[in-house]
Amino acid sequence: MKHQINQLKVTHTKLSDVFYLNEISQKTKLIEILLIVGSLIVAFKTPEALYSKYIGLKDTAVTMIFIFFALFSITYYILIQKEINETTKKIINIISFLVAVSFSAIPSSILAISMVKNISSFSMALISYFLVVVVYLGLFTTVIWAALKVK
Repeated sequence: MKHQINQLKVTHTKLSDVFYLNEISQKTKLIEILLIVGSLIVAFKTPEALYSKYIGLKDTAVTMIFIFFALFSITYYILIQKEINETTKKIINIISFLVAVSFSAIPSSILAISMVKNISSFSMALISYFLVVVVYLGLFTTVIWAALKVK
């Protein structure tokens, strides 16, 4: 059992190293790209894209998630430019996680809604929606957070 836990830690470390961006300029470019992509997704969302037969998102919900994402991204962008010590490293890592989650929530929710549009059963639509959101939110968050965090 202990060997399996150690093996899992090694795999997580390798996965984290694959997506990790070493230079601050790379991290700031990623933030800029995420802001552009997030802006485009929110700007071009249509009301039809946010509603299925049983599940729907309000335009304001997606916009509010984007506002939080923009706030966390700007804060991250400013802090990453400063001198990094142990205290700021912890704050930057927390904010990088919030950036990753808030960005990932936008496309994951819209994708999940579009995937469950044609499901006729309420329970299947709800289960499918949450399954898709959890899987894509987890994947997007892991990749973005691994790239933005500071070691």
